[in-house]
Amino acid sequence: MKPRLKFDFTQCFENEKGIRLLYDNTIKLKVKDSNLPKDNLNNIMQIYKNWHFQLFPKYDFELFTNRLIDLGHKKSGQVI
Repeated sequence: MKPRLKFDFTQCFENEKGIRLLYDNTIKLKVKDSNLPKDNLNNIMQIYKNWHFQLFPKYDFELFTNRLIDLGHKKSGQVI
C-alpha cells in the first residue's frame, strides 16, 4: 500500500512540485492586451489547475484551494 500524501507546509512549499513549480510556470505566462481580461484569467486559472493536478491529483480543485487557504492561516504558512 502506498503511503498517503499529507497536505502540509512541506508538501506545498518545499516539494519540487510545490510552490516553486507554480512560480516557474507563472513566469512563463504571457499577459495579453488589457482588452482581453477573460483570456488572461483563463490562462492563470489553467496554470493553477495544472499545478493542483501535479501536486495532489486525487483532490478536486475546490478542496485543494480550501486546503491552501487553511494552510495559509497557519503559522507555518505565513511570512513575516
